[in-house]
Amino acid sequence: MHFILNKCRFCKVAAQASLAVSIGILLIACDSKNRWFGFTRRLRAPMFNAEKVKANEVSRYEDLAAPALKGRLSLRNRRSVYHQSLVAFMLDTAGEQEMTQWIQGMMANVAQPVFSSDTPMVGAVAQGDYGVALANSYYLGRMQAGDKGDADLALSSKVSAQRLGELNAKAVELMAANRWQ
Repeated sequence: MHFILNKCRFCKVAAQASLAVSIGILLIACDSKNRWFGFTRRLRAPMFNAEKVKANEVSRYEDLAAPALKGRLSLRNRRSVYHQSLVAFMLDTAGEQEMTQWIQGMMANVAQPVFSSDTPMVGAVAQGDYGVALANSYYLGRMQAGDKGDADLALSSKVSAQRLGELNAKAVELMAANRWQ
């Protein structure tokens, strides 16, 4: 985590940390004295192996339910708080009927088994066992930093994180309206 004290330094760090900024949700705010700060929230993003899935196949969360991904999707256990939060987000933004269809489509696409943790799931995508996983952005960042050694670092080069630009804009809009707690 970086604590940046001025906008110039922020822009310089942001350029160097393009993954964290591009797949995270960034909000810049000012306090009553016009001092600014930035913060991010984790993003549950499609992490894909480009040899198995093309970026345009997973450019929106809804794409994870497309029949073309049958047998190529990897997810965490449904009891994961991360999935529960994403389902709540989808319910709020898409409505109950679309959210239900989305879940049913994803479940039809899931390759077994489901994972209990994001890091091994992203590693399995890197190894080509799956085409795409839905994982928190910081897990890929940890792998890219080599936090658990050179093996994770090597695997991370085979995985890309989808940016989900439309979702980022919607999330920032909801945060600004104080609807997304």
